[in-house]
Amino acid sequence: MGRREQNKAKKNAALLQAGLELFLEGGVERTSIEQIAAQAGVARGTFYLYYDTKEALFETLVDGFLDPLMQIFDRVEAGLDKAQGPGAALAVYQVMAAELAMLGLSQQKRVLLLFREMRGPSMDGLRARELALIERITELTRLAMDRGLVERGDPQLASLVILGGIERLYFEVLIGEIELGSPAELAAKAAVLLSRVLGVG
Repeated sequence: MGRREQNKAKKNAALLQAGLELFLEGGVERTSIEQIAAQAGVARGTFYLYYDTKEALFETLVDGFLDPLMQIFDRVEAGLDKAQGPGAALAVYQVMAAELAMLGLSQQKRVLLLFREMRGPSMDGLRARELALIERITELTRLAMDRGLVERGDPQLASLVILGGIERLYFEVLIGEIELGSPAELAAKAAVLLSRVLGVG
């Protein structure tokens, strides 16, 4: 990477960091492009070289969490597709829980921002992303049910229960007001509870 590209990458990183901090502090709606540019140490016009709107910057921040999250679910799908029996399915869910824990820890502020914006006046497209996530988890649950890896039931209902549990665990771990143990231990316990919800083993 040349010096020009390095400089561009540095400015973009500064804009993302400034946006993340300001969005967490005051919300996306109340944060201005001028504030983001000032905190990033760039001119207002420089902002527009990277993002058309503050919402576009927010979407990039959200993508930094949701894209790897969907990649985890892609790996879960591949694992469930190959799993031979409930024991193998449980192993897939154990790996998933560990990966979800690591992702949440590496993207703590982005996760908190996503939770806050989803529970507030939803931005255009954010609810659609949430529904796509629900549908992805439902597809994985349906796959496991169809292959006889978990007990049959309502895949969408099971998925909502699972997603709700994941969200709550993320939130409590990130705000740190409840002692839940180490992330590794928590992930292992969560995998066991998930297997019980799905009737594995």
